[in-house]
Amino acid sequence: MPKSKETVFIFFFFILLATASCTGKDSMPEQQVLPVELNDNAYLIVRLGDGYFSNIFRRVSSEEKRFSHSGIIHRVGEHYKVYHIEANELTGKGIVRDELLESFINHSKEWAIYTINAPDSIKVEIVRQASIFYESKIPFDLDFELTSDDKLYCSELVAKSINNAYGEELITPGRHIAGRLFFGLDDIYMHRLFHCIYDSRD
Repeated sequence: MPKSKETVFIFFFFILLATASCTGKDSMPEQQVLPVELNDNAYLIVRLGDGYFSNIFRRVSSEEKRFSHSGIIHRVGEHYKVYHIEANELTGKGIVRDELLESFINHSKEWAIYTINAPDSIKVEIVRQASIFYESKIPFDLDFELTSDDKLYCSELVAKSINNAYGEELITPGRHIAGRLFFGLDDIYMHRLFHCIYDSRD
């Protein structure tokens, strides 16, 4: 393998491990009361995972290198769930998941929730776009390639759900890594579209 390709492979191998670092803990009980009241159709959530490799993925954010994973919160009856995607660190495989919010939070060292400053119709459409990826069982993108939607990584899932809902590229990738455009988590949550309503660090 040429040295340049080997470097790219090693880098993205560690990125893969980072996305999978938030696994292996039991979920919170469903009845646990969240520290913030939610009453909207959709929110953005970001977290720093509790695994060793989370710090690696955190460092590839464009500016604020704090979080390592993201998802879209949506309401299901009286509960909230999170559309997100991550890969198993042993197999490298994963698909878009629809996980209880409490369980998603339980895999976090710290986390934050953001409102989406958009009309309700757009919020509903963001959730619908994410649900399409979920129902299509889109696999995790080991290549971290933005040119197609047949595979996705976590921030790509969120960014493309938002952009598809708006019908334009509102969220843009802020990093070039190994010659490829890459969505850092802060390319999303630091966008003017979002406002933080809860930060576990505060």
